[in-house]
Amino acid sequence: MALSELREKRAHGNEIFPFAYYFVDHHHERYVMVPHWHKEFEIGRILEGSLDITIDGRYYHGERGDIFCINSGSLHSAQPHDCVYEDLVFDLQFLLHERSCANGFLYALLYSQKKVSPFLPAADTNDTLQHMVEQLMVAMKNRLDEGNKLLVTGFAYIILGFIEKDKLLLEPYTAEHNSRLSKIKLALSYIHKKFKQEITLQDLADLLEVQKPSVVRIFKEMIGRTPLDYINAYRILIAREMLKNQNVSITQVAVDLGFADLSYFTKVFKRYSGITPREYLKQQPQPSSLAGSVVTTQI
Repeated sequence: MALSELREKRAHGNEIFPFAYYFVDHHHERYVMVPHWHKEFEIGRILEGSLDITIDGRYYHGERGDIFCINSGSLHSAQPHDCVYEDLVFDLQFLLHERSCANGFLYALLYSQKKVSPFLPAADTNDTLQHMVEQLMVAMKNRLDEGNKLLVTGFAYIILGFIEKDKLLLEPYTAEHNSRLSKIKLALSYIHKKFKQEITLQDLADLLEVQKPSVVRIFKEMIGRTPLDYINAYRILIAREMLKNQNVSITQVAVDLGFADLSYFTKVFKRYSGITPREYLKQQPQPSSLAGSVVTTQI
């Protein structure tokens, strides 16, 4: 089972400038972040509220001003609590240059010989580093002309420089932790591929070559959920995206996602979304219309 189903497929920036800025509040389509990973490095800053974030099976609680860092390939998810945060996702390879003194540290990060500490609380972090992260986000939010692109690149080097200088690095994972991390990635990848079908605990046990109680333990330790809880949460995430982006009925979405009973789908949807599917649909903006004309937009 390949892990491609779990790896995020979104492009962050472009080949010439591989940096992407994201502002996340309750309007964001993936406000509650399901477990996923990407090859790019990510740095985020909490602006309001709090965020419970899980990175490679370790749990962190962040408040306003705290910084989190996602290393390349790290499995991460987050549960916001009236939270607003911003983050920057970028390709570390872009910072590699011939005969650069930064290359040694960058290669160590790219090949997981070193990992940045995932959580940098505001109270324990160098004030200059905090200011550099803030300025990095400001430069990304402004018009991305040549000057701001240079600033973004420069701030990225400065931030990584402070991280190396202050040794804000993570201790290597134990072999046992790496084994559990590999297993949960494999299980989640399987779920992301097969979520429309019935998935039993025995299916996951067979996949991971462990006993059923071990499957439950791995899920709880690594992502804080039981397998069934995660499967339903992921199905409802997909349901929200289908209802938001496609002209389909609630009944059709329920059937497509493997819910044979519409009332049960409604119950599960409300458990994970706080509202019913019908209430969710009412919150979505209606397509624009002009005096009976059909307006289409191509992207």
